[in-house]
Amino acid sequence: MLRMSREGDRVVVWLHGDQDVGNANILRDILATELIASEADVVVDLGEVTFIGSATIGAFVSARTAMRKQGRELTLRAPNRRTRRLLDILGLSDILGPDDATELSGAADAVSNPTRPVR
Repeated sequence: MLRMSREGDRVVVWLHGDQDVGNANILRDILATELIASEADVVVDLGEVTFIGSATIGAFVSARTAMRKQGRELTLRAPNRRTRRLLDILGLSDILGPDDATELSGAADAVSNPTRPVR
């Protein structure tokens, strides 16, 4: 389901496969343990995630709220197009890292300003 590593002064949690209610509690536990064990910011890499459910998004929001109280950040990186869109709809696109947020902005521009006529 996940693995962890360090990238400089950040902890990276690598998720893969379906992230649904069945494994959201494991993710919550890992993120809570990281809150206690470290003072580092946390990046969750979603590059290998095939599905993400509301329980998993709830785990991200809870962890981000707790980390911000400690002056730390939780960001998501490499989400697939559906996950980026879901985060945008939920008003959570600010949880994305700068590269992924830029990509989302570009996708929104492409939808609102299509280059070919719609028939």
